[in-house]
Amino acid sequence: AACVTTPFDVIKTRMQIAIYSHKPTEASRTPPGPIETLRTLLRVDGPAALASGMGARMTKVAPACAIMISSYELGKSLFTADV
Repeated sequence: AACVTTPFDVIKTRMQIAIYSHKPTEASRTPPGPIETLRTLLRVDGPAALASGMGARMTKVAPACAIMISSYELGKSLFTADV
């Protein structure tokens, strides 16, 4: 799932950077929306930019999912009565 959602996370992060990097004199400028951010990202950095950070994200998500599933299975075995 992290592979599928990484491009959306990249766009969200770029939008946040654009919002918070404005100078106080530029406050009246409307922050870019997701479509405008995607177009700019593709034009400036190319399609590969949509996958930037995927390795780090997978490194974080895979162990977290393994711990979650293992904890669930352990809890299920401890708290369910044999019928």
